[in-house]
Amino acid sequence: MNIARIADSFLALTETPLPFEFDPKTLESLGVFNFHDKINGQITTAHPHYDFENKESFNYVTNMGKSSHYDFYKIPDGKAERDIIASIPVKYPAYMHSFALTKNYIVLAQYPYRVNPLKLLLRSKPFIENFSWEPKEGTAFIVISRKTGQLAGKYESSAFFAFHHVNAYEDENKVVLDIVSYEDASIIKSFYLDVLAGNFSEKYRDSRITRFVINLKNKSVDSFALSDDSPELPRINYEKFNGKKYNYAYAVGLDRKEFINKLFKINVESGKKKTWQKQSCYPGEPVFVQKPGSEAEDDGIILSVVLDSRNKNSFLLVLDAKTFRQAATAAVPHHIPFGFHGNYYPQLN
Repeated sequence: MNIARIADSFLALTETPLPFEFDPKTLESLGVFNFHDKINGQITTAHPHYDFENKESFNYVTNMGKSSHYDFYKIPDGKAERDIIASIPVKYPAYMHSFALTKNYIVLAQYPYRVNPLKLLLRSKPFIENFSWEPKEGTAFIVISRKTGQLAGKYESSAFFAFHHVNAYEDENKVVLDIVSYEDASIIKSFYLDVLAGNFSEKYRDSRITRFVINLKNKSVDSFALSDDSPELPRINYEKFNGKKYNYAYAVGLDRKEFINKLFKINVESGKKKTWQKQSCYPGEPVFVQKPGSEAEDDGIILSVVLDSRNKNSFLLVLDAKTFRQAATAAVPHHIPFGFHGNYYPQLN
């Protein structure tokens, strides 16, 4: 689902807490990577955060049982031992694919897609089918202090579901989160084989980038849409702007007229957009790469692996991130299966 560099190792990640180490040059599998600690759990995220200033990684793991809890941890560079920041008890854990990190806080959006751990143990159902959508519970934003591990508060909003956070930052006494949101968890059904085989419906792409503003003082949560292009797989200039106020987000969107994917760049402050699309072409996640030595937020390139259905092959698309114009392509003679996430590591060049 994703790759990351942790403890000087390159790891393939999924939502089961069994990271798999691989050789980044040969792609040879090196086996399960074992952390040097005793933190246990059954679900984690494939979206760890990395603080480039303090040089440490962050993630959490859900430990299910008679008493369940979310365990948040950090890993300093070069170490394979996770340090617990906080442990938050929960009766019915939620399915959560990602979380947010700001300068002072870890923020977990707990959607009302919940599971009873005891029923999960006793039922002979596929894992995700044990979860149920409980909209009356709403979504809770769990805000934790990075420094003390103390719970800063739980802030309630109306029910929604999401896979991916775009970015988050602090604004005086507020925490601002931009999230690709869905009205409910029915999007999960779009990954079933019969749907992928052709019974796809537009309702599965009813997503939008929504801004949630948490007022830490009066405990209110306000929200409004930033983009309704059915976006997914959002990316930003992560190294320079993750956890900070920013302007630009990149994502895959849906052209509803031709029912093909497009890439778009949105200014989250002004709402202005730029797009790239090509007939019979289906781009994947847009990965931002900063121009060496530049400090401008959008001074760099966008990398996306594109499936060309007409020519039955794939190519690497390179866009100028500022203008969003095509700069180059590099084709292969075969198709590359769709993936989820990737990262650019300049030290491998």
